[in-house]
Amino acid sequence: MTLRLKINLIVGALTVLFVVAVLALQLRSMRESVNEEVVAANRVATQLLQRNAWLYAAQGTPAMLAYLQGIGRVRSNDIVLYDEHGHDEQDRQRTDDQVDLQAQRHAVREGGGRMSTHRW
Repeated sequence: MTLRLKINLIVGALTVLFVVAVLALQLRSMRESVNEEVVAANRVATQLLQRNAWLYAAQGTPAMLAYLQGIGRVRSNDIVLYDEHGHDEQDRQRTDDQVDLQAQRHAVREGGGRMSTHRW
């Protein structure tokens, strides 16, 4: 093995180590950035709910459900309302809406009428 080949191998190995180290630092930086974003999103959602949720909760479950549907997602957080038994109220309403829609479709098929749909 010539001296030139040895030097080229050493320089190549150092270059590969440098590239691997830079990639590892970039990956670590991206993970920390995503973690910070998730923490910030949770903080925003928590503050929003702490400030407004009690007002709507005092008016009852339908008011709270309407409020949560109105705000939708908060910085990539889905906010779900559970009843006292641990059941998802929004899922229950979606299921009720699907049952209503199926009943309307069945009535249209049987009666030959027109079906009106509403989008929220």
